[in-house]
Amino acid sequence: MSAPSHPPLRLPTVGVYRPAAWDDAHREVHLPDGEVVRLKQRHPEIVVQAIGGALPPWATPSPVLSEAPDFEVVIIRDAHLVSDQDRQFGTGRLNMFWSKRRFAVAEGGAADLRLPGHQLQVRAARGDLELVAEALIQVVAGELHMAVDATDLLDLAGAGPRNSPLRDAPGSLSGSGLAPFALRSARDGRPSSAGQSSAVVIDGIADETMTSHLRAWRDGLEREGFGASMFLMQLIGTGDLDAFSLQRFDTFLASLRPSSVSEWGATAAVNATRSAVVLFGFRAGPN
Repeated sequence: MSAPSHPPLRLPTVGVYRPAAWDDAHREVHLPDGEVVRLKQRHPEIVVQAIGGALPPWATPSPVLSEAPDFEVVIIRDAHLVSDQDRQFGTGRLNMFWSKRRFAVAEGGAADLRLPGHQLQVRAARGDLELVAEALIQVVAGELHMAVDATDLLDLAGAGPRNSPLRDAPGSLSGSGLAPFALRSARDGRPSSAGQSSAVVIDGIADETMTSHLRAWRDGLEREGFGASMFLMQLIGTGDLDAFSLQRFDTFLASLRPSSVSEWGATAAVNATRSAVVLFGFRAGPN
């Protein structure tokens, strides 16, 4: 007798970024009568979607998700699944959440997708998609040596003022309510004027031995049209913090800046999956 067949195991594709340390973060308040109250610190709600593959290991699958997360990152490994022709799958997945910020990371040649409501689209090599997505999340929620946030990235991309339909709208997510009309422009299926970026990754901690390689990548991004502005993220893996020096990092950044790139941003994040330098180049002007 043949063994009963089972449906193929489907790996989760939707989840959250929520490090275990967040669950333990709290502040104790001692009341006059001796009572102690623990106040949990608020952390951003971050949704991660993987289209064309499974969730990365740093994301946690979850069947219960916030409808209006603070941030959403979409990792696109299979571009045809979000093409205009595939309305049933693509539009449904991309319009599932009322995200305040929505970034996408896609494989090289698929970066200029017409994605509704996305404020930033980043192209990267297929093997680097997860690390580039992790770098974007660290900007939003990581332990950073130099304070930056998603707004800084959008400003570098030239996408902040021209692609923030929710920023000041009455009833927007940044205000007091969730009025559907304030979100319609981001969810009606029309392409957004998203900032366009291309990212490259070099493993390790930034130092003088990496300068020539990063200069070559910087120049390559400029030739491809992604040299209007740049942002460099140093991801520091667990156990590598002692190898990182802010002084060496500043020297390293100074060696990259003599170029035609007009604006730069940089930071470093600890407790990443692995140590690597991620260089983002941004395309100029509206798309």
